[in-house]
Amino acid sequence: MTVQNKKTVLINIAYIAVILGIAILVCRKGLSILMPFLIAWLVTVIIRPVIELLIKKCHFSKGLAAAVVSVVFYAVFGFLLTVIGMRLIAMAKTVIVGFPNYYNEKIEPFLIMVTEALLNFAGRLSPEASDVVRDFLMGFSANFESILTNASVTALRWLTTIAIRMPSGLLKVLITIIATVFISSDYPLLKRFVMAQLSERNQMLMREGRAHLVKTVGKYIRSYFLIMVITFAELYIGLKIIGQQRAAMIAALIAVLDILPVVGSGTILIPWTLISIVTQNYSMALKIGVLYLTITIIRNIIEPKIVGDHVGMHPVATLMAMVIGTYVFGPIGLLGLPIAIALFKSLNDEGIIHVFKMPEPDPDEKQDSSEKKQRRPLFRKNKPTEEVLPVSPDIPDQDEKSADSQETEATK
Repeated sequence: MTVQNKKTVLINIAYIAVILGIAILVCRKGLSILMPFLIAWLVTVIIRPVIELLIKKCHFSKGLAAAVVSVVFYAVFGFLLTVIGMRLIAMAKTVIVGFPNYYNEKIEPFLIMVTEALLNFAGRLSPEASDVVRDFLMGFSANFESILTNASVTALRWLTTIAIRMPSGLLKVLITIIATVFISSDYPLLKRFVMAQLSERNQMLMREGRAHLVKTVGKYIRSYFLIMVITFAELYIGLKIIGQQRAAMIAALIAVLDILPVVGSGTILIPWTLISIVTQNYSMALKIGVLYLTITIIRNIIEPKIVGDHVGMHPVATLMAMVIGTYVFGPIGLLGLPIAIALFKSLNDEGIIHVFKMPEPDPDEKQDSSEKKQRRPLFRKNKPTEEVLPVSPDIPDQDEKSADSQETEATK
């Protein structure tokens, strides 16, 4: 490698490092600032067909149609969030109010029983072991009380933080709604303005990138919907085997939570297992634990495979993109980095950009494909039959003409 090639490689590495640093900085710091406008742009893309329909069919002005559709969209979305939030608050209130009685009736007798069993077992071994176990249990009870106290303090801090950030959150929601109205009313103008700032090549790249991004996101939605269906089937079958009532509703709720990047199915199944252990329902705890392990193992196996097959990436590349994206960019990177890599790969395959160097196909694969092409088909096609042209009755045949001419010569 010459000195010039080394300089070129170092410059390219520095360029890529700067781009990655800017992307990480934007995702970590600037994303929260730009989030209202990004949400407004995304909502505009979603509601744009409805706005155009109102303008063409109902003869609304652009501003009126944009305002009406935007307000209705956010009103419906806010109503759904309010209903879900009220249900969750009611469930949390029921758990918090009933926790003291539940602790006195279930948890405390269970802890006392475990303590007595451990002390009796240690006393049978030796008095020194009994003293060690007693000191351990006293320390554990003190730590348990401190954990409960810290949990209550953390919950109060969390509620206080939410109350403090409520005005800024409402301000961001208001900014998002106003930005949606303005962007949706002048969406064609803004689009032309952005495209006018780019060269012809960049405009073509932007259009192709948008088309490929829509295809890639659609493939991701289909793949994760398939994963969610598989998880729902596993949960439904497992809960039915256990004998759980309302298995379909519980399986649907856990499958939806499992598809989310941060939440996961362990949000419900792990506390369910611990509660079953506390209530001395060991068979149920074992069944739920086995079900959780089965779902987790199958999900980690099939997710890279299904996503890679739908998007066109190798499962190892998909898994690496998920892990690196989660560690570098947070929960957004779990889906964002694989989508970005799949988008670059799709553009690279079409020859629009040149980022990856694709290897030459294996000669053995070429030979296998040629042999497959040369194989005899399973069903042999019939040879096409020659078409027989019908003879018109008005036009005499050539043989008839020759026979007539011979008769005329004989008579002469």
